[in-house]
Amino acid sequence: NTAWGVEIATEASSKFRVWLYNGMFVRQNETAAPDLTRSCRFAALAAFCAPIGHVWYTYLGTHLPGVGAVRVFQKVLADQLLYSPPFFTLVFSFLAISDGKTFAELKESVVRDVPTTIVASWKLWGPVQLVNFKLVPVHLQVVSAPFT
Repeated sequence: NTAWGVEIATEASSKFRVWLYNGMFVRQNETAAPDLTRSCRFAALAAFCAPIGHVWYTYLGTHLPGVGAVRVFQKVLADQLLYSPPFFTLVFSFLAISDGKTFAELKESVVRDVPTTIVASWKLWGPVQLVNFKLVPVHLQVVSAPFT
């Protein structure tokens, strides 16, 4: 389906730009030079995650249609409880592998960092997704989530 391909390309492009900016200009040490390798890793992650996000938001829109208060709350709960844990596990795994970490180091990173990342995510993305699921059409939710 051409529309599906366009949506995925748009999502990948949006995530690429956000994560490229993050890698190039948002750094722990502001005196350090932009990290092109880090930016490329995040760009590859964006391209990998775009189809997954597209399928997830389409699934939510199909199986939990509507924008009433209860339905939006159900979507947020599903997103935060069902999607976030495997998504963050995937992100931390991808970054560990792309950084050349061993499986033991990857596992340690996931066990140590994913739970705290999920809790932090709930504080930010729960409210953001309320707005996203209430106001944004399903076919644009995957693109708008990072900017909502």
